[in-house]
Amino acid sequence: MQESSFDEKKINFIHTLVSDINTLKQELAKFKSVTKTSLYGTPITNRFFFRGVSNASFKIYSSMQRCCYERNNKGQSILMPELSEEIFRRFNNSKILIDAFNKEVSQPSNNSELAKWAFLQHFGGPSHFVDFTPDINSALFFALPKPGEEVYSEDKTDLNNYISIYVYQDNPNKNGNLNEK
Repeated sequence: MQESSFDEKKINFIHTLVSDINTLKQELAKFKSVTKTSLYGTPITNRFFFRGVSNASFKIYSSMQRCCYERNNKGQSILMPELSEEIFRRFNNSKILIDAFNKEVSQPSNNSELAKWAFLQHFGGPSHFVDFTPDINSALFFALPKPGEEVYSEDKTDLNNYISIYVYQDNPNKNGNLNEK
């Protein structure tokens, strides 16, 4: 479930260690949306999406995956489909949650399972979704420690001493350029 070293993370990710504010500013400048012009003169924007995590050992898992992992570590044997069914059943049997959901989510969306999972995630319940944001500052908010949480060891190789910002670059040409239509 967790990576245990920088070397393991380097296998799958481009890795940059930032240790001061100026280096951070230089790294962040790389992730501004870039607009280029296609051969036809149409603007093409490359966008970036970010996910911030407060511990560099964390992988990109959904809260549902983390919940299964935690339960299995406690000796409860549960698979993700079973946990999904349990959570969804509890949601559908809760008058309070269903009333709040119907108040927040308009028709016809509120009949879809996808809308219910999104609602659950928004209010802190486990879901199959992983949050990414186009705003680097939002990712930094979730990654950086909150006041009073800063507890680091002296071991510089310990991934618990570092945050991670995962960056995904959208490719506007992968499904046809939406800007050309």
